[in-house]
Amino acid sequence: MKAGHILALCVISGAAGAQIAGQSPWKAIQYRNVAQGNQSRIQEARTDVITNAQQWQQLYSQMAGDPKPGFTPAPVLADFNRQDLIVVHTGKKFTSGHGVYISMIRQERATEVAVDVVISQPTANSQVQRLNNSPTLSPS
Repeated sequence: MKAGHILALCVISGAAGAQIAGQSPWKAIQYRNVAQGNQSRIQEARTDVITNAQQWQQLYSQMAGDPKPGFTPAPVLADFNRQDLIVVHTGKKFTSGHGVYISMIRQERATEVAVDVVISQPTANSQVQRLNNSPTLSPS
């Protein structure tokens, strides 16, 4: 990861240097959510780490369901000279009430970063609307 901030397509502020009891002694990494949505064309659950504008355009084209890469211009969400972008996809869902957010990003080892993701879903007895959606999040 770059030394600058990390961006997430679903970003929240993190407490730099914080340590939570019983967790890793490594520092939390500051980040912010920059976008969130539910109409991604990516059908499987996955997380993408984007380090440059070309990767972001290619992924955004997949998310938009473009017939060819670059057909829909990707919004500028990161300065890739200083930032990376993490994009979390939950995969296809058939009802409303699903969501995803990043609760923490922390340095686990000298060369490893851990991303804690929370995926919410409706309870068994919830009244929900039937639809096709694919929640997506990007923190930075």
